[in-house]
Amino acid sequence: MQGNHKNKYSIAVNFFNAGRFQESEELLKGLIEKKQIDPKILNLMGGIYMNTQRNKLAYKTFKEAIKIDPKNITVVKNLVTLLKRLENFEEVNKYLITLSSLTNNDLSTRLELVNNLISLNRKEEAFNLIEKIEEKEKNSEIVATTKANCLFLLKKYEESKKIYEKVYSNNKENYHALFKLGYFNLEDGKNEMAISFFSKILQIKANVRSQSEIGLIYYNIGLAYERLNKYDEAEESYLLSLKYKDDEVNVYTNLSNNYVKKNDLDKAINYIKKAILIEPTKRILYMNMSIIYDKIGDHRKAVHYKRIASGSILFKPKEEDGLYELNIEEL
Repeated sequence: MQGNHKNKYSIAVNFFNAGRFQESEELLKGLIEKKQIDPKILNLMGGIYMNTQRNKLAYKTFKEAIKIDPKNITVVKNLVTLLKRLENFEEVNKYLITLSSLTNNDLSTRLELVNNLISLNRKEEAFNLIEKIEEKEKNSEIVATTKANCLFLLKKYEESKKIYEKVYSNNKENYHALFKLGYFNLEDGKNEMAISFFSKILQIKANVRSQSEIGLIYYNIGLAYERLNKYDEAEESYLLSLKYKDDEVNVYTNLSNNYVKKNDLDKAINYIKKAILIEPTKRILYMNMSIIYDKIGDHRKAVHYKRIASGSILFKPKEEDGLYELNIEEL
């Protein structure tokens, strides 16, 4: 890029970094109209399109940049990010292989390739690749946890657990090890241990991730407390779970069940209703509703919801007579 054009590009970059995408785009369009087409300009334009949810234009623009400069690592990385957002994992695989070649088999890229193979449900292939990586990266914690995850997905739970335990023994703050060891202990009925592992994640700020993950952690803690018949603690954990993720049907269902055990049937009804509103065609929820109404002594409603649960009142596909619509007032 020459003098004035280079200056305009720099200003466009500054606008982009400040989140002023429209102004950045206008400057870049001016450069493109003057035939100042450069992979850097196209990459920045693709970034603008991606940040403004114009994914098709972003895809086209990144591809144009790669056509001009097939070895541009930054553009390939951005295209991979976009394709992941679009869940086009087959094409992600293609460009990750390219990226691995361009970065001299960079570890992070190879691990990304492993995880992408998992997304493609090519678990055996993912495991074979992580084993090859491990040969050269024997002391890498992230390689170990990736291998443990592959084994977990292949249902080789004991092998997976051993690796997570080893990782945890070396690093008591490893998120993946803490979460999976919490899960294994929950599955093994070691509820106190499960609570301990899950609680440690919440105590270590570095491990706090998305709102959804925090909600899942609180849900698992609630489940462990419920199994220990500690219903007050379970209630508190389930309610905290909903604070972080309020659309998870299992949390509402378990909270309702927890209130049944506490004999707080009004709250039990309230929360099973909320579960039904999320998944109105899940029949087991209506059976739960039926059981609660039976405990209350409202046998008419108990029979009504049992009929829905058993299929006496059918849920029909929309293309036939329409989905069975539950009258919200009935709830």
